[in-house]
Amino acid sequence: MKEAISIVSNVWIRQLEFEHAGDIKEEHTHPFDHQTLIAKGKFDVTVDGQTTTFSAPQIVYVKKGLVHTFKCVSSDGLAYCIHPIRDGDEVTDIISDDQMPLLGTGLDQGV
Repeated sequence: MKEAISIVSNVWIRQLEFEHAGDIKEEHTHPFDHQTLIAKGKFDVTVDGQTTTFSAPQIVYVKKGLVHTFKCVSSDGLAYCIHPIRDGDEVTDIISDDQMPLLGTGLDQGV
């Protein structure tokens, strides 16, 4: 499984590329509610021991504090976990240059 992360304007996104059936994002929790956009494939989503199968395109809501996993059950899959992460000012955003189509054009000012 491949992962990429970006954080811009208090929005955290983790891109998860599942290359094979059986690939899994291991059990974890979050201190905030969040959504996962299933963009491609089919997934077994287990939340507090209960499993539901979702197919793309689908948005899956997971309430804060609940233990959850995402298991790809198709030959490949793509999902995006999306949620806010912080309050306050002066927190550094995380974004890679390859996510910046306007980088170097002068239109990227203030990013």
